[in-house]
Amino acid sequence: MSTAPLESPCSASLDGEPCEGAQSEGGGCLNPKASTSEEAHEPCPTPLSWQQVLSAFHDESTSWQLDNGDVTINGRTWGSGPPLYFLNGISGTCDLYALSGWLLREDFRCVFFDYNTPSKPCRELADVADDLISIADHHGDERFQLYASDFGAAVAMTTMASFPERVERAVLQSAFIRRRWTMFEKLLLKIGLSKSKTMSAVPGFRIVNAQNHRPWFPPFDFGRWQFFAENCGATPVQEVAARARMLGQFDLTANLPEITQPTFLVYSEGVGKLVIDAQKKLEAGLSNVESEWLHTCGQLPYLTHPHRLTKMIIPFLQGALSDQVTDCEAAHAN
Repeated sequence: MSTAPLESPCSASLDGEPCEGAQSEGGGCLNPKASTSEEAHEPCPTPLSWQQVLSAFHDESTSWQLDNGDVTINGRTWGSGPPLYFLNGISGTCDLYALSGWLLREDFRCVFFDYNTPSKPCRELADVADDLISIADHHGDERFQLYASDFGAAVAMTTMASFPERVERAVLQSAFIRRRWTMFEKLLLKIGLSKSKTMSAVPGFRIVNAQNHRPWFPPFDFGRWQFFAENCGATPVQEVAARARMLGQFDLTANLPEITQPTFLVYSEGVGKLVIDAQKKLEAGLSNVESEWLHTCGQLPYLTHPHRLTKMIIPFLQGALSDQVTDCEAAHAN
């Protein structure tokens, strides 16, 4: 059952942190976005839980389905403004981006979708990039921006190199020029392509997942960690193995000069030295790049600390609007 649209919460509450606004004389939080003295003394709205935001995501966003050759793609669109497409990681669904989407939906039309198991097993990253372009065509978006992490970053860069006229700019996290399989991914390749079990049934998955991610979730919010663990654990092993195979074949070395779009690289504490070194190598090879560091956020800032993440990337994403205004003014001047 749908509910009335929720008012925007004090978004810092989604990070499990106090509001960043100063305290008013009456003890209420000051609005950190306020631009006038009157607005500055308006108390922040009542904090919302992540469960309420996820419910709003399901109730308020528009669901859609697209048949694209060998796959049927399901997704949701939320908000208004310039299009911003979210690309999932190697496991989990687009529900994991709901909290960041909540904070961005008033400034961007956020498009989310899930990678589905295709009828033919040997798809390539180029096929997933084609899916993304088909989704953009379905939405009538000639150009769009991207937010992507891990596997999604590989899809994003493949699209940026193959369809440079379509991607305006991109925010990438845990990105790399080339990727070789980890030991865990090699295990998935051996057991995954012929098994119908989910990731939660893979020996050691729960332990490794908890070691990698649990410490970075907000304290006293076990429910959010449990939501993530169950969401990723429900991903079919076959799907993760297929994506791992794609990553093992990914090598952008020869195509890196073709990526000239403005790119923002997010570095976050907790991803590990190998991932950081790989992204630094990518940063050194890109011609139009900037980056920033997020401390104590782990590998999933869009879920663990969405307020800090969105606050950091919004100026970069809104730069696309500034570019359009500049181009328009130059055209009128001529």
